Amino acid sequence: MPRRQFTGRILGGDWDVKTIDFANSSKYIGCYDRYVKNISWEETALVKGHLKKLRLQGRHSKGNTKAEILFRYAQLDDLYATTIRDGLATRKQIHPEAFREEGGIYVHLSRDGSPIFGGGGFHRLAIAKLLNLDLIPAQLGVVHKHFWKRDGRLPKSI
Repeated sequence: MPRRQFTGRILGGDWDVKTIDFANSSKYIGCYDRYVKNISWEETALVKGHLKKLRLQGRHSKGNTKAEILFRYAQLDDLYATTIRDGLATRKQIHPEAFREEGGIYVHLSRDGSPIFGGGGFHRLAIAKLLNLDLIPAQLGVVHKHFWKRDGRLPKSI
């Protein structure tokens, strides 16, 4: 799956055949457990996994202490509450220096024009999907050359 360094490129090949199984990802399931089942973050398999890795390795990308990891997920609770009230903010609304949703939800277009999750913005996308939002800001990644060659234009909305 192409990563962010390929943003804006038109690529052929079979990169659009093997996709991320978003609905079965630990991040989506963690958000589902938290916001649909109303389980505390600490009780989710997602955070339990982070805490286990912290115990075994002494560090983790989400924080180097249990309190830091739980604080990170408390921030998602704030994002969830804000999204219920205002919709999902664009990256520019959150960080004024952000450019074209960089760091947010990352989406590619397959050979038939279908959006494919590109692996960035898992939690933001999970929250948007759980809230059934109609509009989700995203950074466009790679466009498959077969889709591009149809008429050389991108759709007005994805």
